[in-house]
Amino acid sequence: MSLNGKPVSGQFALRPVPSPKPSDRVTAGDFTFSVRPIGDALALLVTDAQSQFLKGFKGPTWFRIDAAYRIQARFQPAASPRTITVQMTDGNSTTYQIAGELLFQCADQDLRLQALTSSDRKTLFVPFRDETSGKETYGGGRFLEADLPTDSRTILDFNKAYNPYCSYNPCVICPVVPAKIDSRLR
Repeated sequence: MSLNGKPVSGQFALRPVPSPKPSDRVTAGDFTFSVRPIGDALALLVTDAQSQFLKGFKGPTWFRIDAAYRIQARFQPAASPRTITVQMTDGNSTTYQIAGELLFQCADQDLRLQALTSSDRKTLFVPFRDETSGKETYGGGRFLEADLPTDSRTILDFNKAYNPYCSYNPCVICPVVPAKIDSRLR
C-alpha cells in the first residue's frame, strides 16, 4: 500500500482538500482512492487501473479554438450576499455563493451568466449550457473559470470551457447547471 507514491503501513491520516489541489491518494494493487470535499460532504474517489471503462477511454474531443469566443465581460457584483442551491448528479445538492453576473455580447446577442464564487475564491466559477449541450457536449452543462474582475471587467474564454468529470464517468458526482444559469451561446 502507498500514500502519495510512498510505501506506508499501519494507520495514517488523509488530507481531503478541495479541487483543484490534489487530495492524498492511497494505492493498493490496481486501486487508487482519495477523499475529496464536494460541497458540504466528503466523496470517495476510486480508480481501478484494470477498469474496462478506463481502458476504452479515447480522451476528450475539443472544438477548434476560435478567438470570437474569448470575450470581455462586465462584472456586476451581487448587491447583497446570496446563494444558489445546485443539484448534483447523485440527487443531492450543494450551495454556492453568487458572486454576481457577467454581461457580454456574443454572436450579436446580449447575454448574461451568473458567476459563482469558486472553492478557492481566486476565480469565478461559471457553469453554463449552450446549444451544444446534450448534442456535441455533455447535457448537464460545461464549466468555465474566469479571473476575478479588474475594474469590473474579466475575460470569458469559452475556448477553455470544460466538461465536468461526470460527463466521462457516470460514477462521478458533479453539479448540474441550474436552469437559472442557462445561456444560449451558439
